[in-house]
Amino acid sequence: MRFITLILVLTVAGLQAQQAEKPAPRPDFSGQWVLDLQPAPGAKGSPGAMLGGSFTAKQDAKVLTLTIEAYGRTVVAAYNLDGSDSKLMSPTGPGQPDEAIISHATWEGDRLVIKTTTIETVEGKSVEMTTRRVMWIDSRGVLLLERTGTPLSMVTPSTSAYRRVKK
Repeated sequence: MRFITLILVLTVAGLQAQQAEKPAPRPDFSGQWVLDLQPAPGAKGSPGAMLGGSFTAKQDAKVLTLTIEAYGRTVVAAYNLDGSDSKLMSPTGPGQPDEAIISHATWEGDRLVIKTTTIETVEGKSVEMTTRRVMWIDSRGVLLLERTGTPLSMVTPSTSAYRRVKK
C-alpha cells in the first residue's frame, strides 16, 4: 500500500512540476485599441492616456510595433521582444528635433516590461529619468499599461486602459 501511495505522490508531483515549467502564454497585442476611461481594477496611480486616445499594434515573434497619434503627428515605436536595444524617435515638442530613446522590452510571464532610461534637463541640470512600463491584457480583454519610474517628481505613476476595436 505504501508503494502505491508513493507512486501516486510522485506522479502528482511530476505533473505539477511539468505544469510549473510551462511559461505563461504571451499575449498578442495586435489590433486597434481605444482609450477606456473606466477605472482599471487595482490600477496604480491616476488614469492616463500613455498611448493617446487610440493606437494600432502589430506583433510578431520578434517585434511589437505601436503606431500612435501624438503631437498632431504619427509616432511609430518598435520594441524588440528579446530585450535587445530598441531605438525610438520621440517627439519633443513643436519646433524641436525628435529625441532618440533606447528602450528594452522583456517578458515577465504574460506581461511585457519596457524599461527606458533618458537624461532630461531640469533647471539647467542633467537628471537621469527611468521609466518602467508594464503591458498586459487582463481577464476582461482590456489592455493595461502601467507606468512607474524615478524620479517621482518627473514620472507620475499611472495606468492606461484600452479596449480592442472590434472589426
